Amino acid sequence: MVDVLVLLVGLALLLAVGVPELSAARRRSVQAMLRSDLRKLAAAQESYFYDHRVYAADPLDLQVTAFRPNPGVRIVVNEATQTGWSATASHPETPARCFLFLRGAAPVGTAKAPGEIRCS
Repeated sequence: MVDVLVLLVGLALLLAVGVPELSAARRRSVQAMLRSDLRKLAAAQESYFYDHRVYAADPLDLQVTAFRPNPGVRIVVNEATQTGWSATASHPETPARCFLFLRGAAPVGTAKAPGEIRCS
């Protein structure tokens, strides 16, 4: 009986340490995915601009450039003009959001420098 109790306490300790670490690892993984999709969005926006002389206001317009976000990633283009654009990426598995703006667009979220992807 004591052996079973020691085993259960050991398992409880492993779970207490392991579950938060797994959660943090998952959060980092999703943030990496958000950053990757924003980098792909930047390349797609430049390609779209080359053809249309304006940045795309709707991510669906970028499908002509083969841009597709990862499953579950939601991309919102906050601003898109002839002089710049900004976007926010999110995922339902984490409260974190990542932000990017380029050229003459206004800063968005925690992004403070053009071309810098910042997550919060």
